[in-house]
Amino acid sequence: MNGFNSMTSREKLSVSICVIFTLATIFWLMVYEPAVEKRRILLRKIDKKQEELIEVTAIADRVVELKKEFDQFEKRIAKNRSETSILSRIETVANETGARENVTSMSPSPPVTTDKYRESVIQIKIEKISLDGLVRFLSELKESGRGSRVKQLSVKTEFDDPSLLKVTVAVAFIEPLK
Repeated sequence: MNGFNSMTSREKLSVSICVIFTLATIFWLMVYEPAVEKRRILLRKIDKKQEELIEVTAIADRVVELKKEFDQFEKRIAKNRSETSILSRIETVANETGARENVTSMSPSPPVTTDKYRESVIQIKIEKISLDGLVRFLSELKESGRGSRVKQLSVKTEFDDPSLLKVTVAVAFIEPLK
């Protein structure tokens, strides 16, 4: 400190300004800039987490919606349990819709069984059927109440009459296990 007292006032002013500038720079680099950068990072994280929350909320809403649909499906297949075979039900639907003479084959696949359900797939080949007849047949099959759904559908026009269709449809029936 003796050296500082022996300086002229101009030198003291220059050294004081340099010390203040150095302290300000150190404060800026060591305290203020890291704090601002940390705040910026935290704000980005907050924005990202808010977006994730919106996504999770949407997923949760979708899960609730799917749970309701699943419960309705379970009630529908439990309520519509029938003692008639699936093949006879398809034949009945074909007779009711006038598509019986167009059905050339019905081939059942081995059923797939889970812990609660059995899914039976029947492949139906229909030839020389109109589009309207096909729609009536599939609609009636869906309304038959046996937990049916179309797994695969192949539609081609007949070579000799393009207004008629050649159809291969795989229909899955889901039944609860007893």
